[in-house]
Amino acid sequence: YKFLRTVTVMENKGVYLLNSPLNALSIILNSRDFESASALLSLYSSIFSYELSYNRCKYLAFTISRGVLSFSKEKRVWQIEQLHRVIKVSPDLADLFFEGMDKGLHLLSQKALFHFVLSALTKFEQNSKLGAKFLALESKLGIDTYEGMCVTAPLVQIQDRLNRYLGARIITLFVRSISELPELHLKNIDVIPMVCSDGKYIYLPDEIDIFDSKEKNFALYRFLVGLEAGYYEFNTFDFDLDKIGEYPESLYVLNPEIQNGVFDFELFFSSFPLPELAADLFLIFEHGRLKVLLSNRYPGLYKQTLTILQQAGRKILKNGDGTDVVFLLYAWIALDLYPDQLSLEYKISAKRLSLIPELFENKIKKCQNVEICAELVIETYRLMGKIVRETSGKKISKPDYVPINLPFGRRLRPELFFISHGEEEKIANRIKLIIEKKGYKVYKSEIRKHLMDNKGHLSLDKIEKIIISYAENHQGDKRTDQTRITGLSEF
Repeated sequence: YKFLRTVTVMENKGVYLLNSPLNALSIILNSRDFESASALLSLYSSIFSYELSYNRCKYLAFTISRGVLSFSKEKRVWQIEQLHRVIKVSPDLADLFFEGMDKGLHLLSQKALFHFVLSALTKFEQNSKLGAKFLALESKLGIDTYEGMCVTAPLVQIQDRLNRYLGARIITLFVRSISELPELHLKNIDVIPMVCSDGKYIYLPDEIDIFDSKEKNFALYRFLVGLEAGYYEFNTFDFDLDKIGEYPESLYVLNPEIQNGVFDFELFFSSFPLPELAADLFLIFEHGRLKVLLSNRYPGLYKQTLTILQQAGRKILKNGDGTDVVFLLYAWIALDLYPDQLSLEYKISAKRLSLIPELFENKIKKCQNVEICAELVIETYRLMGKIVRETSGKKISKPDYVPINLPFGRRLRPELFFISHGEEEKIANRIKLIIEKKGYKVYKSEIRKHLMDNKGHLSLDKIEKIIISYAENHQGDKRTDQTRITGLSEF
């Protein structure tokens, strides 16, 4: 009914009006943003009820439609509502509203924008010129009021600083907006996180407005980059099945030639009855490992970061039902949220988990390589699977298990890394197979890392060093003191 009524209002002005508004409406509906579509219909109905000239109608139809499409989907419905408030006072304020939005009003929270528009309209009633300048952020009072209300931190204002920070940590990654995620990456992500990376870029939101001050929101950018950079600084993606001390017999039957192109993370997780549970356990231990390494190397910065993570973790626990033992284990190992800091319902569940954090602490003191996480998964999977089944009250199958929700959506995403470095992975796998046919053993991860570090080049000298490195790490394996290893000339 609202649609037909609005179209009738516009048709009364002339069918020439319909093109831009209906096109904008169609785009918003196709994005399934039905609330914004409804708000936009109300806005069109209001503005084209005014007595306006042909040129003014045509101009506003185009300007409003284009302007509304520039609003981010997450904020669009209440930004349209504030535009509607402005237009009800005077259609001439539409241009000034969009001008103010371009200069920064789009960064305001819903509550802040409401109060800013209220102030602008109050001033407009008292003095139309001063009110107009206030709304368009052309007056000092308007700018000061906006800056006092704005807590949103835009990525563009800190992006260069974050890139310099990564460079100082000698990590060859760069920061990009998460809106620039390639289509192929998006197919591997169910829900857009606040941070992710692919081995070339760290992707972050265009804006952050979680906290009540701009400084805190800018700090969150630094914390997220620091955490994500930890994967690369401490070699998470160099995970290699051949470096695991002991692993399930099912992994032995995975033929590398048949599985060519499937990365080691996926092979490892798929060897368990519930791959998603195995992946969650690995993530728990990996974030715990990174917590230990980051806190040792950057104690001051990580202490601040951990405080923010703990706040987010407590919110997740508060919104849970007290039975999500997998996240409880994550909070214990990765966030240092111990059971005695939690409510009674979590303390009861925690008793059954206590062996696992203890095992983690003992293991991580002796070895801090990423493969230790896989060994911990192997040792704890059966116990964790039993606890998950008992707390859920039913047998858990693949479709039933839901991966845990994490602070800021900060998951381990090897699939994105291998989209960027899939070619190096394939070449490393081929080289590994050829070397092994010559009677030598190597770590595929070392071959791949060298290919990545040297733009795809691999020298015979380096191959020999990789072979010797493997031998030196395996007592009793075939060793060589040769300066040249025969049989590798085909390289």
